[in-house]
Amino acid sequence: MIPTDSYQYLKEHLGCMFSIAEHEKHKRKWRNGETLQLKDLWDKSINCCQQLPNEIILESDYKDLEKPKNKENQEHAESILQKAGAGYIVTSHQGKSDYIYFRFKTTKPITPALRLAIIRYMAKPSLQFDEAFFSLKYVRPVPNRYHWKHSYNVEKVLKEVQGSDLDIDALGIVEPAKPQSIKISSGSMPEMKFEPRGWACSISIVRLAEKYNLKNCLVCNNHLTFTDKLGWWKCSGCGLKGGIKDFAALILQSKSKGATA
Repeated sequence: MIPTDSYQYLKEHLGCMFSIAEHEKHKRKWRNGETLQLKDLWDKSINCCQQLPNEIILESDYKDLEKPKNKENQEHAESILQKAGAGYIVTSHQGKSDYIYFRFKTTKPITPALRLAIIRYMAKPSLQFDEAFFSLKYVRPVPNRYHWKHSYNVEKVLKEVQGSDLDIDALGIVEPAKPQSIKISSGSMPEMKFEPRGWACSISIVRLAEKYNLKNCLVCNNHLTFTDKLGWWKCSGCGLKGGIKDFAALILQSKSKGATA
């Protein structure tokens, strides 16, 4: 259960990265600085803290005319949590949408891909939550402290629902399967015509990405970056990466999804 008291919340995050921020500017080098210690718990200016591995914050980030979708998304996620008997809190800094904090339990290893799968599961069909919150590399708002961006507003707790940690195994939430490496041989990649490049007659991974419209990660949908000279690619989100053979496997997986869609 997420504590609503700021002191208790930070106490449960000892050893995590933390920061003091106002109007989008951090006042300390939190990424490489000292992590949260007992001596810091009385500092009421600390308003950002790294999440625990089994902790999720949901934020729906629709703007302008689509803003009502935020409430729809929030209510859908709350209905899942309530049906599962999970505890959670809802906070607001009077921005576009509220935050939902909850914790989960699982027998599986907690990976970035699994955390992302949870966020996607909680979203209402055809809608999505801010998927940047899957990452543990950043600091997030502390309940009942001034918001790091909207710094005249406190991240006030509006609702507290008692319950247990969300059992994601019971809900069937699993990490998406990673694409399997395959051996490139005659007939293994139908319809693929590779053009020789230069003296090495190498394959252009950039041209492959353009030809098969595969520029986003199949796991987390973030942008893929390519190093053409090395035949190398990497996902900017979940960190999935590989060489030309791995990318060929992604193409086959993409084609398979397209055939079954």
